[in-house]
Amino acid sequence: MDPDNRILAMSLFVLVFLLVYGLMHTAFYLRVRVLLPPQGPARPALIFLLALLLLGPVFEHQLAGRGLVQASRVAGYVAYIWMGFLFLALCAGLCVRIYNGLASVSGPLFELTLPRFAGKAPAVLVLAVAMAGVLYGLAEESRLRIVRLTLSTDRLPAGMERVRIVQISDIHLGVLLGDPLARELASAAARDKP
Repeated sequence: MDPDNRILAMSLFVLVFLLVYGLMHTAFYLRVRVLLPPQGPARPALIFLLALLLLGPVFEHQLAGRGLVQASRVAGYVAYIWMGFLFLALCAGLCVRIYNGLASVSGPLFELTLPRFAGKAPAVLVLAVAMAGVLYGLAEESRLRIVRLTLSTDRLPAGMERVRIVQISDIHLGVLLGDPLARELASAAARDKP
């Protein structure tokens, strides 16, 4: 790919990312603003914070590109933990909306009255679910799990009794976990002599 097309493709990617990610932030704000007083600095402060968090991945990338590894790592922790929190909050919010929709039609259709989440309860529920998910993820992020499977086949070439394969999946190296986890993974894989 020539440099002009690469720049165009990257610019398009960043634009689409910021648009989609911005819409996610807007949906989050609309869900949780009920928890803040309508007057005063709280809502504008939240909008400003959400704008900074929206640009968090861009800050992390720019800092890393300038060789500011520690600053990049801090920005990455904040940006990507927030990204996970935001995704979980939006999923929880969608579940609340689906439940409320089902609760509103359950009476007329099934003669069943389900309670609905209203007022501040949906926002609190969304924040609690997202926080629980992030805390679980942080506790599990660097826990290495090794699963050994033995498969039998008659399709190996003649003279080959066994093949040992190592598959490493669902890792997120880079700025958050980086070198320590990579070394641990390489060491664990080498012990099995694949």
